[in-house]
Amino acid sequence: MSTPTATTSTAAADVDLSTSIGSLRLPAPTMTASGCAAAGAELAPYLDLSELGAVVTKSVMRRARSGRATPRMAETPSGMLNSIGLQGGGVDALVEHDLPWLAAAGATAVVSVAGGDPDLPALLGTIAELVLGTALRCVALGCVPELHGQNALLLCRDGAPRRLVLRDHDTVRTAPDWLARSGLEIPPYLVTDPVRNSLLLRRPEELLAYAQTLAVDVALRAVAEAFAGAGRGFDLGEARSILAGICERVLAEAPMPAERRSLLSGLLLESEAAPFKQVLTPLLAEGQAGTSMPSRLGTAPNPLFVRGLR
Repeated sequence: MSTPTATTSTAAADVDLSTSIGSLRLPAPTMTASGCAAAGAELAPYLDLSELGAVVTKSVMRRARSGRATPRMAETPSGMLNSIGLQGGGVDALVEHDLPWLAAAGATAVVSVAGGDPDLPALLGTIAELVLGTALRCVALGCVPELHGQNALLLCRDGAPRRLVLRDHDTVRTAPDWLARSGLEIPPYLVTDPVRNSLLLRRPEELLAYAQTLAVDVALRAVAEAFAGAGRGFDLGEARSILAGICERVLAEAPMPAERRSLLSGLLLESEAAPFKQVLTPLLAEGQAGTSMPSRLGTAPNPLFVRGLR
Protein backbone atom coordinates (compact mmCIF):
# COMPACT_ATOMS: atom_id res chain seq x y z
CA MET A 1 0.00 0.00 0.00
CA SER A 2 1.50 3.29 -1.06
CA THR A 3 2.00 6.13 1.34
CA PRO A 4 0.21 9.39 0.40
CA THR A 5 2.56 12.20 -0.45
CA ALA A 6 1.94 15.80 0.58
CA THR A 7 1.20 18.30 -2.18
CA THR A 8 2.66 21.76 -2.13
CA SER A 9 0.09 24.57 -2.58
CA THR A 10 1.02 27.52 -4.75
CA ALA A 11 0.51 30.91 -3.17
CA ALA A 12 -1.81 33.25 -5.05
CA ALA A 13 0.97 35.79 -5.26
CA ASP A 14 3.01 33.34 -7.33
CA VAL A 15 0.36 33.04 -10.06
CA ASP A 16 0.73 35.46 -12.96
CA LEU A 17 -2.79 36.55 -13.94
CA SER A 18 -1.68 39.38 -16.19
CA THR A 19 -3.18 39.51 -19.65
CA SER A 20 -3.18 41.71 -22.73
CA ILE A 21 -5.90 43.23 -24.90
CA GLY A 22 -4.09 44.49 -27.96
CA SER A 23 -1.37 46.80 -26.68
CA LEU A 24 -3.10 47.23 -23.28
CA ARG A 25 -1.43 45.22 -20.51
CA LEU A 26 -3.68 44.36 -17.56
CA PRO A 27 -2.64 42.88 -14.19
CA ALA A 28 -5.59 40.46 -14.23
CA PRO A 29 -8.34 39.38 -16.63
CA THR A 30 -11.20 40.67 -14.44
CA MET A 31 -12.66 44.12 -15.06
CA THR A 32 -15.67 45.88 -13.62
CA ALA A 33 -18.68 46.41 -15.86
CA SER A 34 -19.12 50.00 -16.96
CA GLY A 35 -21.66 51.82 -14.82
CA CYS A 36 -21.68 49.38 -11.91
CA ALA A 37 -19.21 51.26 -9.73
CA ALA A 38 -19.00 54.78 -11.23
CA ALA A 39 -15.25 55.52 -11.21
CA GLY A 40 -14.38 52.93 -8.58
CA ALA A 41 -14.65 54.86 -5.31
CA GLU A 42 -17.68 52.82 -4.23
CA LEU A 43 -15.67 49.59 -4.43
CA ALA A 44 -12.56 50.85 -2.68
CA PRO A 45 -13.77 50.04 0.89
CA TYR A 46 -14.28 46.37 -0.08
CA LEU A 47 -11.29 45.41 -2.22
CA ASP A 48 -7.91 46.55 -3.45
CA LEU A 49 -8.61 48.14 -6.84
CA SER A 50 -5.02 47.58 -7.94
CA GLU A 51 -5.69 43.82 -7.99
CA LEU A 52 -8.42 44.18 -10.61
CA GLY A 53 -7.56 43.95 -14.26
CA ALA A 54 -9.13 47.38 -14.68
CA VAL A 55 -11.83 49.65 -13.39
CA VAL A 56 -14.09 50.46 -16.34
CA THR A 57 -15.59 53.86 -15.65
CA LYS A 58 -19.22 54.80 -15.95
CA SER A 59 -19.74 55.92 -19.54
CA VAL A 60 -18.73 59.55 -19.86
CA MET A 61 -19.94 62.12 -22.36
CA ARG A 62 -18.12 65.18 -23.63
CA ARG A 63 -20.14 67.58 -21.48
CA ALA A 64 -21.79 67.24 -18.07
CA ARG A 65 -25.20 65.57 -18.23
CA SER A 66 -28.00 65.61 -15.67
CA GLY A 67 -29.52 62.32 -16.82
CA ARG A 68 -33.17 61.42 -16.98
CA ALA A 69 -35.87 62.95 -14.87
CA THR A 70 -37.25 60.85 -12.02
CA PRO A 71 -38.61 58.25 -11.60
CA ARG A 72 -35.56 56.36 -12.84
CA MET A 73 -36.36 52.95 -11.36
CA ALA A 74 -39.34 50.58 -11.48
CA GLU A 75 -39.97 47.27 -9.74
CA THR A 76 -40.90 44.20 -11.75
CA PRO A 77 -42.00 40.72 -10.61
CA SER A 78 -38.48 39.46 -11.30
CA GLY A 79 -36.41 42.40 -10.09
CA MET A 80 -35.90 46.01 -11.08
CA LEU A 81 -35.52 48.19 -14.16
CA ASN A 82 -33.56 51.41 -14.16
CA SER A 83 -32.71 54.14 -16.65
CA ILE A 84 -30.34 56.72 -15.20
CA GLY A 85 -29.66 58.48 -18.48
CA LEU A 86 -25.86 58.62 -18.24
CA GLN A 87 -25.76 61.27 -15.54
CA GLY A 88 -22.22 62.51 -15.03
CA GLY A 89 -19.80 65.38 -14.89
CA GLY A 90 -18.44 65.01 -18.40
CA VAL A 91 -14.90 64.58 -19.64
CA ASP A 92 -13.52 67.54 -17.69
CA ALA A 93 -14.63 66.12 -14.33
CA LEU A 94 -13.30 62.68 -15.27
CA VAL A 95 -9.87 64.07 -16.15
CA GLU A 96 -9.69 66.45 -13.19
CA HIS A 97 -11.02 64.20 -10.42
CA ASP A 98 -11.72 60.55 -11.27
CA LEU A 99 -8.63 59.53 -13.23
CA PRO A 100 -6.16 61.06 -10.74
CA TRP A 101 -8.01 59.27 -7.91
CA LEU A 102 -7.79 55.94 -9.72
CA ALA A 103 -4.10 56.48 -10.44
CA ALA A 104 -3.44 57.21 -6.76
CA ALA A 105 -5.27 54.00 -5.84
CA GLY A 106 -2.97 52.03 -8.14
CA ALA A 107 -5.87 51.00 -10.37
CA THR A 108 -5.78 50.52 -14.12
CA ALA A 109 -8.49 52.67 -15.69
CA VAL A 110 -10.44 51.92 -18.85
CA VAL A 111 -12.69 54.80 -19.84
CA SER A 112 -16.08 54.05 -21.38
CA VAL A 113 -17.08 56.85 -23.74
CA ALA A 114 -20.66 57.64 -24.81
CA GLY A 115 -21.80 59.91 -27.60
CA GLY A 116 -24.85 62.12 -27.80
CA ASP A 117 -27.09 63.27 -30.61
CA PRO A 118 -24.99 65.57 -32.82
CA ASP A 119 -26.25 68.95 -33.93
CA LEU A 120 -26.35 67.95 -37.60
CA PRO A 121 -27.07 71.41 -39.06
CA ALA A 122 -24.20 72.93 -37.08
CA LEU A 123 -21.88 70.05 -37.99
CA LEU A 124 -22.68 70.33 -41.70
CA GLY A 125 -22.15 74.08 -41.49
CA THR A 126 -18.73 73.59 -39.93
CA ILE A 127 -17.68 71.01 -42.53
CA ALA A 128 -19.05 73.11 -45.40
CA GLU A 129 -17.27 76.21 -44.13
CA LEU A 130 -13.99 74.32 -44.33
CA VAL A 131 -14.62 72.62 -47.68
CA LEU A 132 -16.83 75.03 -49.63
CA GLY A 133 -15.47 78.13 -47.94
CA THR A 134 -11.92 77.14 -48.83
CA ALA A 135 -12.92 76.32 -52.42
CA LEU A 136 -14.64 79.68 -52.98
CA ARG A 137 -11.84 81.71 -51.42
CA CYS A 138 -9.41 79.91 -53.71
CA VAL A 139 -11.62 80.50 -56.76
CA ALA A 140 -11.71 84.20 -55.91
CA LEU A 141 -7.92 84.19 -56.31
CA GLY A 142 -7.93 82.11 -59.49
CA CYS A 143 -7.32 78.53 -58.34
CA VAL A 144 -9.12 75.55 -56.85
CA PRO A 145 -7.56 72.53 -55.07
CA GLU A 146 -8.55 68.90 -55.55
CA LEU A 147 -11.32 68.62 -52.98
CA HIS A 148 -12.49 65.04 -52.94
CA GLY A 149 -11.52 61.53 -51.95
CA GLN A 150 -8.12 60.99 -50.43
CA ASN A 151 -6.96 64.49 -51.42
CA ALA A 152 -8.97 66.34 -48.76
CA LEU A 153 -8.94 65.36 -45.08
CA LEU A 154 -10.70 66.93 -42.12
CA LEU A 155 -8.62 67.46 -38.99
CA CYS A 156 -10.81 67.15 -35.87
CA ARG A 157 -9.98 68.47 -32.43
CA ASP A 158 -12.15 68.49 -29.29
CA GLY A 159 -14.83 66.54 -31.12
CA ALA A 160 -15.28 68.98 -34.01
CA PRO A 161 -13.73 69.57 -37.47
CA ARG A 162 -11.13 72.34 -37.19
CA ARG A 163 -8.97 72.34 -40.32
CA LEU A 164 -8.95 71.11 -43.91
CA VAL A 165 -5.80 69.23 -44.89
CA LEU A 166 -5.12 69.24 -48.64
CA ARG A 167 -2.89 66.77 -50.44
CA ASP A 168 -1.70 66.36 -54.03
CA HIS A 169 -0.88 69.99 -54.73
CA ASP A 170 0.15 69.13 -58.29
CA THR A 171 -3.55 68.89 -59.17
CA VAL A 172 -4.43 72.47 -58.23
CA ARG A 173 -6.46 73.92 -61.10
CA THR A 174 -5.85 77.51 -62.09
CA ALA A 175 -7.29 80.27 -64.27
CA PRO A 176 -4.10 82.12 -65.31
CA ASP A 177 -5.83 85.45 -66.02
CA TRP A 178 -7.46 85.60 -62.58
CA LEU A 179 -4.23 84.43 -60.92
CA ALA A 180 -2.28 87.24 -62.59
CA ARG A 181 -4.84 89.85 -61.54
CA SER A 182 -4.53 88.53 -57.98
CA GLY A 183 -0.74 88.96 -58.11
CA LEU A 184 -0.06 85.23 -58.16
CA GLU A 185 2.01 83.07 -60.51
CA ILE A 186 1.07 79.82 -62.22
CA PRO A 187 2.42 76.97 -60.06
CA PRO A 188 5.36 74.96 -61.47
CA TYR A 189 3.43 71.80 -62.33
CA LEU A 190 5.24 68.48 -62.31
CA VAL A 191 2.63 66.91 -64.59
CA THR A 192 3.80 66.92 -68.20
CA ASP A 193 0.86 68.70 -69.88
CA PRO A 194 -1.23 70.81 -67.45
CA VAL A 195 -3.47 72.09 -70.25
CA ARG A 196 -4.42 68.62 -71.51
CA ASN A 197 -4.88 67.45 -67.91
CA SER A 198 -7.39 70.28 -67.26
CA LEU A 199 -5.16 72.05 -64.75
CA LEU A 200 -4.68 75.28 -66.71
CA LEU A 201 -8.17 76.49 -67.61
CA ARG A 202 -8.96 79.04 -70.29
CA ARG A 203 -12.20 80.33 -68.79
CA PRO A 204 -12.82 81.26 -65.12
CA GLU A 205 -16.25 79.64 -65.40
CA GLU A 206 -14.49 76.31 -65.83
CA LEU A 207 -12.60 76.94 -62.59
CA LEU A 208 -15.83 77.50 -60.67
CA ALA A 209 -17.31 74.41 -62.31
CA TYR A 210 -14.59 72.26 -60.75
CA ALA A 211 -15.25 73.84 -57.36
CA GLN A 212 -18.96 73.11 -57.73
CA THR A 213 -18.51 69.51 -58.82
CA LEU A 214 -15.71 68.62 -56.39
CA ALA A 215 -16.77 70.55 -53.28
CA VAL A 216 -20.56 70.46 -53.59
CA ASP A 217 -21.64 67.60 -55.82
CA VAL A 218 -19.00 65.09 -54.65
CA ALA A 219 -17.73 65.91 -51.16
CA LEU A 220 -20.56 67.78 -49.42
CA ARG A 221 -23.41 66.00 -51.16
CA ALA A 222 -22.27 62.69 -49.65
CA VAL A 223 -22.12 64.25 -46.17
CA ALA A 224 -25.54 65.89 -46.53
CA GLU A 225 -27.17 62.67 -47.75
CA ALA A 226 -25.65 60.70 -44.86
CA PHE A 227 -26.97 63.25 -42.35
CA ALA A 228 -30.41 63.28 -43.99
CA GLY A 229 -30.53 59.49 -43.77
CA ALA A 230 -29.67 59.43 -40.07
CA GLY A 231 -33.31 59.75 -39.00
CA ARG A 232 -32.70 62.88 -36.91
CA GLY A 233 -35.19 65.19 -38.64
CA PHE A 234 -32.54 66.73 -40.88
CA ASP A 235 -33.35 66.89 -44.60
CA LEU A 236 -31.64 67.84 -47.84
CA GLY A 237 -33.64 71.06 -48.11
CA GLU A 238 -32.03 72.29 -44.89
CA ALA A 239 -28.63 71.18 -46.16
CA ARG A 240 -29.06 73.17 -49.38
CA SER A 241 -30.02 76.28 -47.41
CA ILE A 242 -26.92 75.92 -45.23
CA LEU A 243 -24.63 75.61 -48.27
CA ALA A 244 -26.26 78.54 -50.06
CA GLY A 245 -25.89 80.68 -46.94
CA ILE A 246 -22.17 79.89 -46.74
CA CYS A 247 -21.76 80.82 -50.41
CA GLU A 248 -23.49 84.17 -49.88
CA ARG A 249 -21.37 85.01 -46.84
CA VAL A 250 -18.02 83.94 -48.31
CA LEU A 251 -18.67 85.80 -51.57
CA ALA A 252 -19.55 88.92 -49.57
CA GLU A 253 -16.46 88.70 -47.34
CA ALA A 254 -13.67 87.42 -49.63
CA PRO A 255 -11.62 90.17 -51.26
CA MET A 256 -12.09 90.14 -55.05
CA PRO A 257 -12.96 92.54 -57.89
CA ALA A 258 -16.64 93.47 -58.08
CA GLU A 259 -17.13 91.90 -61.52
CA ARG A 260 -15.63 88.63 -60.27
CA ARG A 261 -17.96 88.62 -57.28
CA SER A 262 -20.96 89.25 -59.53
CA LEU A 263 -19.99 86.44 -61.92
CA LEU A 264 -19.47 83.90 -59.12
CA SER A 265 -22.68 84.85 -57.35
CA GLY A 266 -24.69 84.57 -60.55
CA LEU A 267 -23.32 81.15 -61.45
CA LEU A 268 -23.50 79.73 -57.93
CA LEU A 269 -26.79 81.05 -56.64
CA GLU A 270 -28.83 82.56 -59.46
CA SER A 271 -28.51 79.95 -62.19
CA GLU A 272 -31.08 77.14 -62.35
CA ALA A 273 -28.48 74.74 -63.77
CA ALA A 274 -25.11 73.71 -62.36
CA PRO A 275 -22.18 71.72 -63.75
CA PHE A 276 -22.35 67.96 -63.30
CA LYS A 277 -19.37 65.67 -63.80
CA GLN A 278 -20.32 62.82 -66.11
CA VAL A 279 -18.28 59.63 -65.84
CA LEU A 280 -20.38 56.68 -66.99
CA THR A 281 -21.69 58.22 -70.24
CA PRO A 282 -18.26 59.20 -71.65
CA LEU A 283 -16.84 55.87 -70.49
CA LEU A 284 -19.49 53.98 -72.45
CA ALA A 285 -18.87 56.22 -75.45
CA GLU A 286 -15.16 55.34 -75.55
CA GLY A 287 -14.29 53.22 -78.56
CA GLN A 288 -11.51 51.45 -76.71
CA ALA A 289 -10.20 51.21 -73.18
CA GLY A 290 -7.56 53.72 -72.18
CA THR A 291 -5.32 54.30 -69.19
CA SER A 292 -7.38 57.14 -67.67
CA MET A 293 -11.00 57.58 -66.64
CA PRO A 294 -12.78 59.73 -69.25
CA SER A 295 -15.17 62.40 -68.03
CA ARG A 296 -16.93 65.52 -69.18
CA LEU A 297 -19.11 68.23 -67.71
CA GLY A 298 -22.83 68.16 -68.23
CA THR A 299 -25.53 70.11 -66.42
CA ALA A 300 -28.03 69.27 -63.71
CA PRO A 301 -30.46 71.27 -61.54
CA ASN A 302 -28.52 73.65 -59.31
CA PRO A 303 -28.94 72.59 -55.64
CA LEU A 304 -27.95 76.10 -54.50
CA PHE A 305 -30.39 78.02 -56.72
CA VAL A 306 -31.62 80.51 -54.11
CA ARG A 307 -35.03 81.14 -55.63
CA GLY A 308 -35.60 77.40 -55.60
CA LEU A 309 -34.97 77.33 -51.84
CA ARG A 310 -37.65 79.83 -50.90
